[in-house]
Amino acid sequence: MFLTKLKPLFLAAAVSAFAGMATEASAAVVHNVLGGQLVGAQNVDVNGTLYDVSFQDGSCAALFDGCDNAASDFAFTTLGDALAAAQALLDQVLLDKPEGAFDTDPSTIAGCGSALVCLAFIPYDPTDPGPFSLDATAAQNNDDPALDVALSIGGASPDLDFGSIENFTWAVFTATGVDLPPADVPAPGALLLLGFALAGLGIANRRARATIATAEAVISATEAQT
Repeated sequence: MFLTKLKPLFLAAAVSAFAGMATEASAAVVHNVLGGQLVGAQNVDVNGTLYDVSFQDGSCAALFDGCDNAASDFAFTTLGDALAAAQALLDQVLLDKPEGAFDTDPSTIAGCGSALVCLAFIPYDPTDPGPFSLDATAAQNNDDPALDVALSIGGASPDLDFGSIENFTWAVFTATGVDLPPADVPAPGALLLLGFALAGLGIANRRARATIATAEAVISATEAQT
């Protein structure tokens, strides 16, 4: 009886602990929408670090401090990281939401006017010989989500103005300074709560066994007297 009453309480605590782990290990993406256009998003998780992103027209040179120094101009400076950022846009940002069909209608993305396809460019290396010196990746968002893909693009011009190209926009990432804990490492607070829950179950089990042993001893003594 004692164990039956206590188990649900401690199991509930354990469930709460695991829920806390999930909450602390993630942050909800916030879509920034203006006039029906997706102008950016907050809390985009790229390799465990949160970024804010905005979609903007213009040239790489105008938007990224000259677009001539990979170490300081860009949020990502390797192909692998830039591809991860492009995939994060497809997985977390360029989705159909109540605020707009940002996946199936690419024209709803700021800087893009085509309803068929929008490429959000992420520059990462401008050090190739000019004039087409820029390496970038792109999140290619199609009206058919099955065709969405993260691309590697080389040989772009830092001076090309995307304002004149309805299929292109820039994805300008800014690190928020928040690093998420690895998915398989619970947050300390959640671990503590889970520990209390499991310890409580252990105490309940020990008390239940002691109660049962006492009852058995009483029964045995009664039988011996009769």
